[in-house]
Amino acid sequence: MSSACLMTVLTTDLRNFTHHSNHRDNESAEDFQTRFQVLCNIVRDFHAQTITIARAQDPGKEATVLSTGDGLIIGFQTDDHAVAACRTAMELRANYVGFFQEAGRQMGENRRSYALDYGIGIHTGMVEVRQYPSYHVPNAVETLLLGDALDISTRLESLTKDHPGCDIMLSEDSARRLIESLGPTMKDRLIDYQIHSIRGYRPLRVFGIAQD
Repeated sequence: MSSACLMTVLTTDLRNFTHHSNHRDNESAEDFQTRFQVLCNIVRDFHAQTITIARAQDPGKEATVLSTGDGLIIGFQTDDHAVAACRTAMELRANYVGFFQEAGRQMGENRRSYALDYGIGIHTGMVEVRQYPSYHVPNAVETLLLGDALDISTRLESLTKDHPGCDIMLSEDSARRLIESLGPTMKDRLIDYQIHSIRGYRPLRVFGIAQD
């Protein structure tokens, strides 16, 4: 069963996960397993905190959440889906500060270039929603989201790496809806990063959300 609908997709990803999930030089198997378990716990808590905050902006639980391993993709379908996604992103930013400070302490990582970090990308577009039989639970179904909106959201999340001062990037499609709903106050918080080439897609005008 499948259907297509307009939604706003938020992608959040855990940076430097791969670096910390690999063996270090001269590291024993036991030490690696201990360190890797700490990392897995951080990923679990990262997911839990992200989902809790997203649900606060989505009381009807209409959003679809997909795991990318260390990251998450959330498709908001509520009436004001762009606002819900952007409010979620700003709340995540506020909560991630303390979370990643603690994560760095647990991992014993003081180098900024290798510290666990995050980026958030947001895009509004058409998404194909499909239902598939669950592999794990008999007679249950799982939801899968397909379409360019997911890929563009992911590309925008990655684009935050090129703009260290901006951890939330959104497309013009999402920004326009945000301004229409929230007015000039929100417009003043948007940073215009102009046109960017998005790998695999047409160039897009990209915005960031300024820090408080």
